Amino acid sequence: MTDAILVRDVMTEIKDIVYVREDDHIEDLFKHYKLHYYHSFPVLSEDGHIKGVVNEDIVLIRLLYDFLPPKEFSSIISRAEVKNIERYISGDLSKLCSQPITIHPEARIEEAAATMIRNNIDRMMVTEEDKLVGVISKRDIIRRLIKTAEQ
Repeated sequence: MTDAILVRDVMTEIKDIVYVREDDHIEDLFKHYKLHYYHSFPVLSEDGHIKGVVNEDIVLIRLLYDFLPPKEFSSIISRAEVKNIERYISGDLSKLCSQPITIHPEARIEEAAATMIRNNIDRMMVTEEDKLVGVISKRDIIRRLIKTAEQ
């Protein structure tokens, strides 16, 4: 279907990505959510290595913790079947982030699409030697395939 379109050809490059640092605090992340319409943010070390991803679920749980009475918060967390609640309460981004699913920039977009579908995610971190170089989303792939089909 495609003529070897690579992840590098359609990804958003690091210079255009909004991310947080592993030593940032949860309040820094709240500021990003107020300014940007993203579902998740990469968490990077000082030298650009990807440490994880923080998403809306993490932020929502933390905000519920901050704003609800303890009994009501516990009830919601129990119904939602959230495990390891202590990590959400700390506010330490290095503890809050989840392990990212990554792909190499030289991989084909079909591989990226299959990985996203299989893992039920909308975007992936693009890494070289554990350093973030970009992000690719399902929307990036869809747009590129439509453009290719129209040519």
